Amino acid sequence: MIFLIIRTVAVEIIDRLYVVYRPMGILLPVVFSYGGVELLRVGETFHSRTKKAYASMNGLHKDSICFYEYYLKIPDYRVPKSCKLVDSVWSTVFDVFACLLAGDDEEVYWCCGRLADRSIVVMDGAGRYYHVEKGKRKRYIAANLPEPGEQDFDTAVKKLKEEAGQRAEETDRQKRRNEEAKRRKRLEEIRDALPYRMGMKWGLKLGERIIVPPKYRKILPPVGVYCAFEESACRWG
Repeated sequence: MIFLIIRTVAVEIIDRLYVVYRPMGILLPVVFSYGGVELLRVGETFHSRTKKAYASMNGLHKDSICFYEYYLKIPDYRVPKSCKLVDSVWSTVFDVFACLLAGDDEEVYWCCGRLADRSIVVMDGAGRYYHVEKGKRKRYIAANLPEPGEQDFDTAVKKLKEEAGQRAEETDRQKRRNEEAKRRKRLEEIRDALPYRMGMKWGLKLGERIIVPPKYRKILPPVGVYCAFEESACRWG
């Protein structure tokens, strides 16, 4: 039996794959992978593979979708009016975007803001808010309609901001300590480095490893952790 489909478009979901039948043939989905998170594009629309279906705005360009370490940012201006912002002073609903979390196949969320430690706060379709950190599962923090005894959104976010600020400061301190340790290690290595020549330029070598590339007119053996060099004629440093 031959079936003719005339002026109709039928969409079927088979094993979470979209197949669109059109009069001129079959339009199969195109899979796009962003940092391990996949979206299906059917025609002009992107679809998630989450349990709760999500379809992007029509005509969204693939390059406008970006992956940030542990979540996928999807531009979407259909933000629910109930969505609250982490920073209500400097942010607007236009700063909110659809958000697909890596390793979470439940649904696509709305990202309400980013904290100092690069963690984010998201809202699901039921108005529940979660705190999301890289490498961790989302953690429920509040709701638009909180249960008796639950903290409200503003209280939860205020606490999160304080904790995130402390973590960010500690991360910065550790980064500076690591950089200082690397600097000291490089200086210690220079003690045993020797000048070497390549063409008309001089540099420093430690064994077979180049410490300073050959770019100086002249370079003298290190004294302690310091080394005199001639960058150009009669210009020493």
